[in-house]
Amino acid sequence: MTEIREARKDEGPILAAVCELASLAALGHIFPPETYPYPREAVHTRWIAAVRDRKARRFYERRGWRQSGDTGVVEFPPNPLDIGYTLDF
Repeated sequence: MTEIREARKDEGPILAAVCELASLAALGHIFPPETYPYPREAVHTRWIAAVRDRKARRFYERRGWRQSGDTGVVEFPPNPLDIGYTLDF
């Protein structure tokens, strides 16, 4: 069984590493890392700030995202409230 929990303050580096591996696996053929180096330091800094603040909402809102008004209860335990966000370009 998978357990979803809030990230701890010391897990920023782990989250940054997972993000990097996922990004390279998904987009490495489009953005080859030899040509487009992964922005490791910037991503690491953002994850450190996100888990330090413990508020994912602030993470997105600081980057221009705003709540769309869509909400729903996630069907999987612990059944958190899913809040929709949108970003205007």
